[in-house]
Amino acid sequence: MVVALVGLLMLVGPLPAVFIFASGYLGLSKQSTWAQIRRDRISCAAFLYITFGFCARTELNHGLMAPIIDQYIPS
Repeated sequence: MVVALVGLLMLVGPLPAVFIFASGYLGLSKQSTWAQIRRDRISCAAFLYITFGFCARTELNHGLMAPIIDQYIPS
């Protein structure tokens, strides 16, 4: 699981990685309902963005897929 999270962090960046990983982990472990999974993944991504992106003013990189992803993000 740790390797999957680190791989996602490197490929897509921290916010999408946490969003995808939380969904996958909680869904596969079947410890939560889909409503709880949705709430938890949004909460985790929001916490990361508020803590590092807003309060600490740290740029949250887009990972190795940035050239591919950035063409779909309007400037």
